[in-house]
Amino acid sequence: MTLTEIENYFRHVLPRKDDQVFFLSQLLESVSLAREYSGAWSTTMLSDGFRLNVGQVEALSCTFKKVESAQKSCCQIELRILLAGDDCDLVFNLNPEFESMVAMNYASIGQSHWCYSFLFDALPSMSLESILNEVGGQIKRMAGLRRQYIDRASHTSIGKVRNKSNFAASHCPTLIEYAELICKVENKSTDGWYNGYSWKEREARLKEAHRLQKLGLLQHASGPCQLCGDPNAEVKYHDEDYSLPYLWGGIAAYALCLHCHIHKLHRRFSNRQLWLDFLAHVRRGGYASDLKNKKISKEFSQYRKAVASGEVFTLVSLRPYAQEIGQEWFSKLSTDPSSLRDPSARPRP
Repeated sequence: MTLTEIENYFRHVLPRKDDQVFFLSQLLESVSLAREYSGAWSTTMLSDGFRLNVGQVEALSCTFKKVESAQKSCCQIELRILLAGDDCDLVFNLNPEFESMVAMNYASIGQSHWCYSFLFDALPSMSLESILNEVGGQIKRMAGLRRQYIDRASHTSIGKVRNKSNFAASHCPTLIEYAELICKVENKSTDGWYNGYSWKEREARLKEAHRLQKLGLLQHASGPCQLCGDPNAEVKYHDEDYSLPYLWGGIAAYALCLHCHIHKLHRRFSNRQLWLDFLAHVRRGGYASDLKNKKISKEFSQYRKAVASGEVFTLVSLRPYAQEIGQEWFSKLSTDPSSLRDPSARPRP
């Protein structure tokens, strides 16, 4: 489909731009996660909506169905987001009028996974704003579970990164182009810039890394985590430098555990204080995985509250810390959101 055809389609099913932004930003959010993990994803434009597949399975889909009857004429909208995690149906308080959580059984995921569904009949005269605000808040609470699902879908059962989606033949890059055009102002968090590099540049490096790993010319990341130091955590590369010619080690790429990489390092722009508090935990010899311990997690929460109140609180040392505080590679990272798109933030031109 052409860009004009896709634009006409969305104007027909979702006349209000704000509604388009909501649904298309959900697509971009999942695409941004899939891009981080592998090249094994594809978007498909359907006659009644769109779909994102990762690896062998659905990751997100949205359908629009016109319903005509003697009583009403409406557009039935269904948004489906796949999640991985235990007891999702018990964790979230769903509005039974338009939300549901159903267990799924995709063999390639390898752990409990679910489909969160938002289904609603929108009348032509209706504004979806209040409903979408409620649903949007719910979806934000599922962010970690969405990431976990896409991570699983991006890997084989033995942990090998998938290089191609089973649905690659139906991939519609124009859908992504339209979504980015619609959401570029309203949803800056999904545009994928980092250290002044665009998604296009970052994705090119990722594809080259996967190619070299497949040929055995580039080793997969191995521990310990180069942020928290956990020797037992599963790690993946985090890149700081995407310039050509590519560098594959040193200051260009670091092996990080999932928690340090996604939940702390990349969130430092939106929550600078959490990032600084987490570094205090690391510098007392703490691993990210230690925060799963209730006693340590409680102490960390007390520390964060004390810092927020301007009080002094000393965290208990967990292990010797070998690095010089303030000289670690991660201590020099910017927390200024403007650096995401600023070319001067690049380590190399």
